[in-house]
Amino acid sequence: MRHHQDEVKVAVYSAQMAAPEQQRAQDVLLALMMGLSAIAVMGLRYYYF
Repeated sequence: MRHHQDEVKVAVYSAQMAAPEQQRAQDVLLALMMGLSAIAVMGLRYYYF
């Protein structure tokens, strides 16, 4: 998982160099997805444990 995160960081940095505006939108989407997954995990833990 850690290795995958490093790959994502590299992709993010290279994309920032290419297109800052597009990258900003991607950052927002990424943050939303991470937030939703965190909420889902917490919800599952609450219901099942």
